[in-house]
Amino acid sequence: INAEYMGPTNALNGVRFLSIMWIVLGHFPVYIKPALGNGLNEIKSSIDKPQWIFMFGAFYAVDTFFFMGGFLQGHLMPKHFAKMKGKVVNAFPMIYALRYLRIAPLMLFVIFGTRILRFIGGGPVFFHWQESETWGQCAKNWWTNLLFLNAVLPWPNTAEQACYGHMWYLGNDMWFFIITPPILLVYMHADKQRYVNALIAALIIVGIGMNVNDRPNPLADSYERPWNRMPPYFWGLLTAFVLKRLEDHRRRVQALPPVGSASATEGSPLIASFTDMECWERKVLTAFDHRRGRYFIYLIAAALLGCCVVLNWWRLYREWQWDYVPQLGVKRWPETATAIYCGYYVIGWGIGLGILTLSWALGHGGMLRRALEARFWTPLARLTFGVYLIHPTIYMWMSWQNRAYPQWYVQSVVYWVAGTAILAVLFSFVMHLLVEKPVANLITTLTGGKS
Repeated sequence: INAEYMGPTNALNGVRFLSIMWIVLGHFPVYIKPALGNGLNEIKSSIDKPQWIFMFGAFYAVDTFFFMGGFLQGHLMPKHFAKMKGKVVNAFPMIYALRYLRIAPLMLFVIFGTRILRFIGGGPVFFHWQESETWGQCAKNWWTNLLFLNAVLPWPNTAEQACYGHMWYLGNDMWFFIITPPILLVYMHADKQRYVNALIAALIIVGIGMNVNDRPNPLADSYERPWNRMPPYFWGLLTAFVLKRLEDHRRRVQALPPVGSASATEGSPLIASFTDMECWERKVLTAFDHRRGRYFIYLIAAALLGCCVVLNWWRLYREWQWDYVPQLGVKRWPETATAIYCGYYVIGWGIGLGILTLSWALGHGGMLRRALEARFWTPLARLTFGVYLIHPTIYMWMSWQNRAYPQWYVQSVVYWVAGTAILAVLFSFVMHLLVEKPVANLITTLTGGKS
């Protein structure tokens, strides 16, 4: 696993790894139920504390991955299309096949390979896990994962009957990817870009409306539905389009002759159009290039992202208490407030991530960007897929071997999350060597190195 520099989007490597660690943290209350060990009052006093904001805010780590997926496809795929010289449509089957082979082998390895863990372990309650419905659901519904329909099937109780329920993300991500190449192919024609922009805006608006209507939360099937999860992906795609326009404008301006030179004083209408234009690209670049403007933009992004995380904690910990420990008498959010929030977060998180991503890609971001694009993130970022697939199984395997019920306090959470994260990274590295790398080498051999 080497760590070569990948370009202006390299800062996303750090974001990828930190986001998967955030997901591991967020899955702690899903797989390690505190009601088994703590008293009810202790649970309430624990999750009322501000430090749990980050655990319940992990809801957004998944949306961050959707955003990055849309952004990277929109940023990199057109460059590959440009090299094909009119043969793009013919390459669609190969593009889809390569994507499938990138995901499916490791996913199936985890689904079937981890079944051996049922027979490795012990303890007074371990047999409950050995006989749990997890294994029966995979024996019956594994094909939905294979076809990437596991975010909608079995209908309607998808979450209860899914094979490895956390893999719903892969189903959504695959279908978002499938519709992306045709969209990008149309977008490459300058005269049709406005239609593509209108389509993406419409999809985002539809997603906002569906979120307001369904009010998804991690305890409901609506949380997994693609129509509720598509806005962050298309925010990422839209951000890639904006970045392309900004980069093109910057290159055109840099190609102009210096001010005061003979060429610049010849009165060329073309030169005048570039030096005097008040287009939105110039205004955005000017805002990012000036320190005060850049800091003001960062403040907007921080406010949007911060409000999302805090409000989500406020909402979800009440949802969690209401569902699992109703004896506490905690009231849920009013339906109207929940609907407004579900519409806001789709907008706020997408715009906030878009601002930061544009800033980093344009060369700004200071110490934060340099830290996130450090070379050591690259190999870690390549292990995030394996970490995502395996960490819930590690949580369950470890917790069902306990001789005592898990306790919810900071030190215990750090112990569980850190231990699970380390094991997940190690398992992911082994799976990379056993599955991902051999499949990648096989694809390279079959395609003659053109993949």
